[in-house]
Order: sequence, then structure tokens, then C-alpha cells
Amino acid sequence: MKNNYFWALSCGALVAFCLFSGTLHAQTIRFGAQLSGGISGAIEPVEPIPNYQNITASIFSFGAAFTAEKTFRNPKFGVLIEPGFTKRGYESGIFSTRSEKRKIDLYYANAPISFFYQPLKNDRLRIGLGGEVGYLFEERYRNGALSPIFGDFHEKFDIAGHISVQTKLLSKFALGIKASRSFSPLSTITYGDDIGNLSVHDWFNYNLHLYARYYIN
Repeated sequence: MKNNYFWALSCGALVAFCLFSGTLHAQTIRFGAQLSGGISGAIEPVEPIPNYQNITASIFSFGAAFTAEKTFRNPKFGVLIEPGFTKRGYESGIFSTRSEKRKIDLYYANAPISFFYQPLKNDRLRIGLGGEVGYLFEERYRNGALSPIFGDFHEKFDIAGHISVQTKLLSKFALGIKASRSFSPLSTITYGDDIGNLSVHDWFNYNLHLYARYYIN
């Protein structure tokens, strides 16, 4: 499974390179810097589990990225890449010695790529749809949370899809909102009921961010 994530990461980087390198001199590419902030969490099982209680909650998250975008000959359509990092995470009762939940911060290096559509004759409104690959390079357990006694509790590679809506306020400044949801599991958890029945379910990352982007050129 982890090898599949690695190949997905490599293929995503190759696609982004091909999309941009062939037209680097033929068309104008806009570069920018981006900051974002919002919430993230873990999606728990949707299947019914006897006596199940939700054990995670969302926390504050943020990110920073370098952006590069170009439009096609029809300026209503374009492609965008946003390599950078994102701090995600969630609250959990698993690693707590008491009843309250503990915060787990997950730091990802990620490479989103998306195609966007601008329905107006200008770039005042933009709708984007795409995917991203990420690599978990650090995890921190806050507020007295205990680290897992076993390794690889969180998967290192993450594959997600996202949708965004953006509006440009000035010639070099834009605001937007982006929602993403992972398709690869963050963790695989085994649940047990009062009579010892076990069931295995996956958790998935999600996040909702507001972002501000400044165009350098």
C-alpha cells in the first residue's frame, strides 16, 4: 500500500511538471505566495457500530504554499499547483489517560494540483477541483497525550481530493475557501463492543481552510 502512495506522489509530480514545462516560454505563468487557516479532523466510521461514541474532534490547522498557475488559450480554464506544507490533526480520546481528548498535530509536505474554471469574462470568480498527495514528516502529541507504543499508527502518505472557490479582490490579491478529504486512510482502528466483537475501520483526513494569496507577478 505504501508503495502505491509513493508511485502516486511520483506520478502527480510528473503530471505537474509536464503541464507547466511545455508552455513555460509560450504562455505567462503567474506565481504567488499563499497562507491558509481553518479546521481539520479525522472522519470516523459511518457504518453502525453498537454502543459507538465519537472519539475525535476537529482542531485548528494552517498551511503555507508557493503557487504557480496558467490559463489555457481559453482564459476561462486553467491549471494550478500549490507545493507547500499543511498542519492538520485532530483531537482524540485514544491516547488520553483521562476522559478528555488530546490534540495530535500532523505536519504534511503536500503538492496539490487543480484545474479551475472562471465563469465570468474576468478572473473575479474561480471554481477549482483537483487532488493532492502529501507526506507526513512530523507528528506531535500535545496536552499530555501519549505517543503510540507501536510504530506507523498514522500512514506516511496521503492522497486527497479538494474543491475550492476563489475571488480576486485586487490585481495581486485573492481570497478563497478550500475543502479537502483524503481517499487514503490516515489510520486503521480496531473497535470492540462489550461482548468482545471486533470490527476494523479506517479514519480519513479532512480539512476546511480559508486562504489568502498574493501574486508576485
